[in-house]
Amino acid sequence: MTHNPPVDPARTAAAAAAAAALQGLLEREGLDALHVPGSDQWLNEYVPAEDNRRLLATGFTGSAGEVLVTKDGVRLYVDGRYHEQADLECGGGPVRVVKVPMGTSNMKALRRDLEDSGAASLGVEADRVPLSLLEDLGRTWRVRPVRLPLPSPPDDAPVPGRVRLHPGRFAGPGWRAKARALLKEGEACFTGSPDAVSWLLNLRGHQFPNQAVARAKALASRDAAVLLVPAGSEVEDAVGRAFNVARFGGGDAYEDVLRGALADLPAETLLFDPRAVTALDGGVIREVLGERARAFGGLLPHQSAKSPAEVRSMESSFDKASEAIFRTLSWAKSAAAGGTVSEASLRERTDLEYRRQGALSQSFPTISGISENAAFIHYGDPKPDRFLGPGDTALLDSGGIFEEGFATDCTRTFLGHGEPSDKRRLLYTLVLKGLLRVHNTPFERGTPGKEVDAVARGPVRERGFDYAHGTGHGVGINVHEGGYSLVPGSDVPIEPGKVGSIEPGIYVPGFMGVRLEDVAVVEEHPKIKDRLRFRNLVFVGFDHDLIDPSLLTNEEKGWLDAYERECAKRGRSFLMNG
Repeated sequence: MTHNPPVDPARTAAAAAAAAALQGLLEREGLDALHVPGSDQWLNEYVPAEDNRRLLATGFTGSAGEVLVTKDGVRLYVDGRYHEQADLECGGGPVRVVKVPMGTSNMKALRRDLEDSGAASLGVEADRVPLSLLEDLGRTWRVRPVRLPLPSPPDDAPVPGRVRLHPGRFAGPGWRAKARALLKEGEACFTGSPDAVSWLLNLRGHQFPNQAVARAKALASRDAAVLLVPAGSEVEDAVGRAFNVARFGGGDAYEDVLRGALADLPAETLLFDPRAVTALDGGVIREVLGERARAFGGLLPHQSAKSPAEVRSMESSFDKASEAIFRTLSWAKSAAAGGTVSEASLRERTDLEYRRQGALSQSFPTISGISENAAFIHYGDPKPDRFLGPGDTALLDSGGIFEEGFATDCTRTFLGHGEPSDKRRLLYTLVLKGLLRVHNTPFERGTPGKEVDAVARGPVRERGFDYAHGTGHGVGINVHEGGYSLVPGSDVPIEPGKVGSIEPGIYVPGFMGVRLEDVAVVEEHPKIKDRLRFRNLVFVGFDHDLIDPSLLTNEEKGWLDAYERECAKRGRSFLMNG
């Protein structure tokens, strides 16, 4: 039996009203189509609900997706992680869900449909999309900046959290050392990405849901920096002493504050990454500086290559997160026979154990699904009345943010109690083999992410299965960070210092979902010259009740045995600690 929620009438009514308002704007402005962004003016992934255009326009609560509005209606484009969720949340309403297949981006699918529609003009919110996207769209369509008829918080609304300096023992090199490694004499840079700002200037803020970042944009030279922050943001005195803080909102328009900061630029050249500034930012920069402004590759290549201090901080954070996960799984496996472990209580217990280990917040909303509900890749609606029964498995995907200021992420699938079916053992073991195959493979420096992805999918595909998501994403200050991408088609190279996930899976609708996720740092292989390996940061033992040893190679058994011994040293092996 599935426990999917019925269509929410209020959500459907709100989406219908939004669709009517958006199509009304099309007619008034004489446009053929509108793009509705999922990001905010910070180009952020986890946007507060009250400011989330995609949510307001469609009722879809997922963290990724693109929206297109034409005279024919509203379309929501989602990848495989959200196919089922989008159907549940948008079914019965005015929104058509477009399920984008693996290997095609949401935006690519949107563009294809836009081309097929014969549209010539497109409305875009310039303060909520990257400059790179607006320029790309502008090569095909007449793009016009618009303000969508959707509610927004006032620009001087209070901002949660406080912008503060992050200790050097966690952050590593000071901000001037980073700036001087990035910039030549006479250069400055601008970034509108809060995680890049927080990395470059060694700041933290917890000013967005599930993130440790400061809600700020920054203009930095080799010796000075300006922070642009909302009027309602609290800033630590030490930050005000270290940087020039320029506030906008409450009567001071953001564009004017940015113009003022650019007019006082202490450099001849300003570098900016078109992917990390909004189209509005880019327009103001070019208006004020003209040829003095120059596009560059951005901060991400430097940010994603972790320093030794950052790796140590992440090791410490993952050790605490691993303890929280192991304690949660131990509780669940012990209490399951009593019939009291539900999806909701599993999530609640997980978040509690993270807090007990010192987590300041979760790095994303905890995913806890039992058997058939775990087949929803990003299951976000844990039920208080779906209990872990005999032979059931549960998928727990969780992460936290600790004082070290970096995100963690880990998924474990486990058996509650009773005897698992042979099919459950098969699926679990195939996914485990995919994970072990990556851990056991030495890779050449610069190997593209698509090749690592193929290694992980090998054991899964060999038995006729696959999974509709990538094998790995970068992890840093935020739980999703660029510079590391293990997905089909990815040419992003693996390089020493990069940190990211390895998370193969299998999802059988109505039966079971399995995902096993480690996060590892890429480093030089200690035994094989000129090769790289993934060194695990997660130490939570696997569930051997779900492993079919006959399916494992000797090499896989050897790695697993060594891993369980290391987990046992930390008291976190279900096989060796009891």
